[in-house]
Amino acid sequence: RDERTDTLATALAVLSGIAGDRAADALARLPRSPWGTPVFTPYKAELKAAYHNRAVWPFVEAYVLLAHAELKDGAAVGFSLSSLLRAALAFGTCKENYHAETGRAEDTLLNSDRQLWSVCGLLGAYYYGLFGLQFQGPNLVLSPCVPRAYSGSHWLTGLHVRGMVLDIHLHGFGSEIGGITVNGRPGAPLIPLDTTGRVIVEIELMAYEEETPFTPPLAGEDLLTPQWDAPDAKMLRWHAVPGAESYCVYRNGRAFSTTFETFCDISAHSSSFNEYCVQAIGPKTTSALSHPFACPAPGARRELPPYRVGEEAEYMVEHGQAWLDTRPCTARLDYEEITLPAGTYSVRFHYCNATASVRDGDTCALRELCVDDHSVGIVVFPHNTEEGRWEDDALTAPLLLTLAEGTHRFSLRLTDRCTNSNGSINQCMVRALVLTQLS
Repeated sequence: RDERTDTLATALAVLSGIAGDRAADALARLPRSPWGTPVFTPYKAELKAAYHNRAVWPFVEAYVLLAHAELKDGAAVGFSLSSLLRAALAFGTCKENYHAETGRAEDTLLNSDRQLWSVCGLLGAYYYGLFGLQFQGPNLVLSPCVPRAYSGSHWLTGLHVRGMVLDIHLHGFGSEIGGITVNGRPGAPLIPLDTTGRVIVEIELMAYEEETPFTPPLAGEDLLTPQWDAPDAKMLRWHAVPGAESYCVYRNGRAFSTTFETFCDISAHSSSFNEYCVQAIGPKTTSALSHPFACPAPGARRELPPYRVGEEAEYMVEHGQAWLDTRPCTARLDYEEITLPAGTYSVRFHYCNATASVRDGDTCALRELCVDDHSVGIVVFPHNTEEGRWEDDALTAPLLLTLAEGTHRFSLRLTDRCTNSNGSINQCMVRALVLTQLS
């Protein structure tokens, strides 16, 4: 079982019904900080700054609250509601996020006031959590969930829903309705959406006989990610990780070997393509998987420098790199023909996109990859460094191709399929094509 959690994904899995009968267990396993539910856990040990890492986002907390309300878990709803209210009151505004370990907003990398999704999260906690408004077909259903700590009188007034104006008054605490009146008469927690005029609803809640204590696991950080130490095709080596008791080596995505050492013999598998990762294992937590280390079979990897560039591939490439943008003279990049045996291949490109920081921007470059003048897919060249650092290098994600035996021509082309979010700036520096035979 993977101990890593994605808070928003967990909440949405519960609310959508995907979690099924595992919903309560999934929410119970979400680690919390004293200030709320972090976006994900464990925190990344090598990243001390807070934004997604080590942070609580109120809109995510609101989804967690709604998921708990769906399961009628009043104590857990109370924790999430306290997190939302404390943040709004402490900051005097609805911040984008705040530090999960300090509860402070100024400790985050990036933040803003009056953040719309934080405002909507707080409103949603009231409307859909505390007051339990649910739109089901032609009706508005009321299914409130008031935690014991918030017992008392709660009003939601002047709420316009289609042709009616709702005033809802909750008494007590709990998630079961003991009594309800609609405009002074005994009624049901269901109001047709075609109702018009003012509707005043009084709801008396039945107190929980017993409320399960809310005792979630405490959020913490993971182990440092293992770093390779000059591995080769016969022996994997990595640096020791503080706090690690053992290491799990993965081959092609599956657990391959567990060792107490910082090396692993892979010589028996050197005749075929394999990709390895290593994970540090501690007594209470693990690390993320290391960067993959690829071990192609001897002679299975080839690198082709860019050859010609231009709309009709009319310009020679200089210095082993080609600048691609939206002009006709850079609309196409060709590589020299290459003769290959039949098989499955991974195609990647060495490139650089420094149009914006790796942290933001909307100028991800896109190009269509053609083999023998036939399109085989879109290659994505995302930001890989800081803005303006065009000397840096990265590898694209691989495209997998099945090629017949013979001579093949590879080219990158700017087509109508390559429009990015920016719509204007669509450029990158492209270097070698990396072709690896997998089988």
